[in-house]
Amino acid sequence: MGAATIIVLVVVKECINERFKSKMFMPIPTELLVVVGMTGISYASNLEKMFHVPVVGEIPTGFPKPTAPEMSLFPDMIGETIAIAIVAWVLNIGIAEILAKKHDQEIDADQELVALGSAHVFGSFFSCFPGCNALARSLVQENMGGVTQLAGLFSCTIVLVVMLWLGPLLYALPNSVLAAIILVCLKGMYLQYYDLKLLWSVSKLDWLVWLVTWLAVCLTDVDIGLGIGVTFNLLTLIARTQLAPAAALAQAGRSEVYRDSELYEKLSEPDDVKVFKFTGPLYYTNKLRFKSKLAVLTGVEPKAIKKRIKKQAKRKLKVSEDSSWSDSGRSFSKPCIVIDCSAISDVDLIGAKTLIGVVQDYAAVDVSVVLAVCLEHVFKQLQRLRTSGMTMFSDSIFFPTVHDAVTSSYPQHKEVPLTVMHDQAGAVSEVAAAENGIKGRRKQENEKNTSSNIEKEKGANERGVISTTNKYEDDETHLYM
Repeated sequence: MGAATIIVLVVVKECINERFKSKMFMPIPTELLVVVGMTGISYASNLEKMFHVPVVGEIPTGFPKPTAPEMSLFPDMIGETIAIAIVAWVLNIGIAEILAKKHDQEIDADQELVALGSAHVFGSFFSCFPGCNALARSLVQENMGGVTQLAGLFSCTIVLVVMLWLGPLLYALPNSVLAAIILVCLKGMYLQYYDLKLLWSVSKLDWLVWLVTWLAVCLTDVDIGLGIGVTFNLLTLIARTQLAPAAALAQAGRSEVYRDSELYEKLSEPDDVKVFKFTGPLYYTNKLRFKSKLAVLTGVEPKAIKKRIKKQAKRKLKVSEDSSWSDSGRSFSKPCIVIDCSAISDVDLIGAKTLIGVVQDYAAVDVSVVLAVCLEHVFKQLQRLRTSGMTMFSDSIFFPTVHDAVTSSYPQHKEVPLTVMHDQAGAVSEVAAAENGIKGRRKQENEKNTSSNIEKEKGANERGVISTTNKYEDDETHLYM
């Protein structure tokens, strides 16, 4: 009967409902018809007694009387209660997101939590089991065309009617028919196995979370498996923060946009200024990665500089301003470092100390470090750190944009390149135009003087004044001087 149920459901749902849904007023309620038909066949053939077919059996009727929950049992059930609440919440949100995505809808997690809690509070007075979304029932209702709150109301009404009056009529319904209905409705979930290959190519950590959760559910139970999956997912989140990406930024042409120099082409890195970006929260466990990435990508390591200075002091060698302070081959005279904090989503106390400590450590070796685009809560955390007296720093290290920090960090003794100071292009053009105007006026004056002298010579020759060769050469020389 289970196999026959599957064949009927697949044929009707895939070949009729799906193909002619645009011409049908409503899809054929295949599940309801199958339940009614199979129950009638089982009852008429007496399958339970003649062939020992497992059936639903007796369904209790009636509605329990409301009673107050036994609060004395609460201390003994607190551990299990928390575990059940977490699993129920995960299942509720997971199924809601699946169905919302299928119908291009949005869900409110807070609203779902309030609804789930209200249902549990109300159900506790009627000795109800802890409830949440059931994947099989939700998919059955969705496959039957239920997409609004009225579908839930009708489902509850039918359940209530069954509980009060129709329960005995479903006594002969075979369990295999219910199992077949659930299997067909879970077809979309089975097809998600094909996503594993794509998931592996996109994110191996997400692929591992999926695999661990699936194995845990199969080997244990749904609640325990989901709990293991949630715990493992939290561990992967910690691992992601430990491996937070960092990049050295460069300028896109003459714009104020700075991007990762390894991802984009035709970017120009500002001279003597290194722009560093760290993506992710900054706290105790990843502060060492932040410092190491900063040293590697900027090519400046304060400890290495101090060691070099000490060695040179011991050898009585003078430290030149043009000497390379970088062990990675990128040398510069008086370097400046701009830290783009726009992607630092959060900092704890240790993370805030790390940021200010980096500024102070690099300043000790004559390297200027400034912070750009700090998020509001990160900036307030740094301000609270200074107010408490744990550390001191100046407000001059903060800049609203990366470009402002770059232009302000250029050494004063060096000429600022036009690619960086593009906002002064108008002034540069005016200076160039003024210089061209001065040169043009000088050229006109020289041509005017030359023409005047030539006319004087012609006049002197016409009056019969003959100059000697030496004197003419002297006048000619004077003319072109």
